[in-house]
Amino acid sequence: PPVPPPLPPPLLPHPSRWTKRENVDIFAMDMLIVPIHCHGNHWTLALVNFELHQLEYFDSLGGSPGRVLATLRRYLNDESMDKKKVPFAIDEWVDIVHETTVEAVRDSTQIPRQRNGYDCGVFMCTNADYLSQGVLLDYTQKDMVYMRRRLAAQILRAELFEPYYE
Repeated sequence: PPVPPPLPPPLLPHPSRWTKRENVDIFAMDMLIVPIHCHGNHWTLALVNFELHQLEYFDSLGGSPGRVLATLRRYLNDESMDKKKVPFAIDEWVDIVHETTVEAVRDSTQIPRQRNGYDCGVFMCTNADYLSQGVLLDYTQKDMVYMRRRLAAQILRAELFEPYYE
């Protein structure tokens, strides 16, 4: 009889190795911030919000998340199966794709819009910084020179600064 084709590789090979070394329990955290490198030339951000049961996607160019949120769902289930030996109850979770605005951000549904083709990494890092501190993403493209310097200083000092306000 013919041999069936091999199963496709797992969506995320060996996810258990990502948290095994330090024995990290991601499910005990408030949020999991995930930088996403898209198409080899763009940075976006995903957020697993354990408190609100939401998967969130932040793209400063306003692009579609593609398979990012589905991949995160799969990762959370794989991680739960590996560490807790039970499926992760994600059916009731909500997917949120934040809209971009070039105006001042008014609420948590909006994010600043990138106005050029090269600041996506700074937007992604600034979004991660602000989200980790629980503040509104209230910066704009005009803040990018300052944000670059701020990120460099945080890296050099190995510390997070308070959020930037004008």
